[in-house]
Amino acid sequence: MSWFMFEFQPDLRAHGAKLLGQLAALGSASPGVVSFSANSQIDRANFYVLVEIWQNATAYQNFINSPATTALISQVEPLLEAPFDERDGVLIE
Repeated sequence: MSWFMFEFQPDLRAHGAKLLGQLAALGSASPGVVSFSANSQIDRANFYVLVEIWQNATAYQNFINSPATTALISQVEPLLEAPFDERDGVLIE
């Protein structure tokens, strides 16, 4: 499990949200994904979080390193107010 937090520049929020939606669709269709969602923070419209659960680390790495993923991330980065925050988690079964 991992999650990423994104803070978009307020005037670029709509475009950033669209790109995160594309990233979530790409992630949801990737081999080895269990769950992949993009969510906005209720009280701060330019804050988003991606929550991802993968079957294993290889599936996650394949997604992160795919050309489609890196292309979308490179489009998202210039829209950010601050660098995105990546945090790894541990799935407890």
